[in-house]
Amino acid sequence: MRACKIRRFAFLFLSAGFLCAAAAQASFPDPMPPSAEVIVEEHQTLWDIAAQHVGDDTDIRRYVYDLQQINHISDPGMLHPGQIIRIPRP
Repeated sequence: MRACKIRRFAFLFLSAGFLCAAAAQASFPDPMPPSAEVIVEEHQTLWDIAAQHVGDDTDIRRYVYDLQQINHISDPGMLHPGQIIRIPRP
């Protein structure tokens, strides 16, 4: 009977610890990675920029999406020459 109470207490204690750790991690988002800047040239697309900076181990579609999110670009076809694009460093 005593062993059952100890197991219950240990389970509750560990569960509470994991929940607190998860809550703490969720409340602090990952910091934005340091970035470089690229100036958009005439007729350059976000895909072109991504192709120049993406690693072989990264899906270029995901990288284009990340560039859109980092730079708050809703339409990746609407880049303008001279526009500055932040590029995350690996």
